[in-house]
Amino acid sequence: MKSRLTFLFALTVLLSAAAAVFTLTEFSGTLTFVDFINMGTVECIGGQALRDPAGPPCSAGSRVNVRGNVARYAVTATDPRLTGTAAVTMNLNGDGWRPTGPGSGPLWGPISLEVSKGEVWEGFQSGSRTASPEGEVHFASHIVMHGTGGRIQGLKAEFDVVSSGPNYAATASGWILAPAGK
Repeated sequence: MKSRLTFLFALTVLLSAAAAVFTLTEFSGTLTFVDFINMGTVECIGGQALRDPAGPPCSAGSRVNVRGNVARYAVTATDPRLTGTAAVTMNLNGDGWRPTGPGSGPLWGPISLEVSKGEVWEGFQSGSRTASPEGEVHFASHIVMHGTGGRIQGLKAEFDVVSSGPNYAATASGWILAPAGK
């Protein structure tokens, strides 16, 4: 009995200390596509590159690798520390080409979010893109970022983004982890 009480006391002390060290703030938000900063490159695996600017870049049956496609998004969040302009880099190994672009496959890449002059979140996304033959597109990504400058210095944000539809609008939900007193 004594060892059980000692364990419970030690556990309570550890949990109290951890709670005093960090603050967790949940948030939600939206990402609205603005424009492409860089279209990146497209590689046709197992097929031919096509030269028709009005058509797909790869012949039928090709796997499509996209590298360095960078899009700008306006980000609005319930926590103002995550409201600003994001540059999202997409690298994708797609299973072909659809009317709306590359097909389905894993995606990843760096992301930066400028919330004000001198306050920037930097991080990485990983997830997947699903594109139907009819052109319906869905994205799902997990993002981890670290803040630099001003009120976000030393903070960590972790969240999930889900997008569907032709305009690439997305919803986000997650949390900001801050050291105590921040």
